Amino acid sequence: MIGEAFAGPNELPIREDLSLRSPVVATVKHGERVEVVDRKRRYVQVRTGDQKVGWVDMRLLISRKQRD
Repeated sequence: MIGEAFAGPNELPIREDLSLRSPVVATVKHGERVEVVDRKRRYVQVRTGDQKVGWVDMRLLISRKQRD
């Protein structure tokens, strides 16, 4: 694990791969915690609380301080 982050939008789709056409494997709600496990360019691979793994644009994530 690289770190933690939290979903910024009301609903954040987590995709199987980097492409926006890639299937959504999970959706997290605003403020929900995810583990950051990898990074490629502006995308990060995250793991949800129920162990789903996928990719999101890092600009859609917020820090714990921003969430609080």
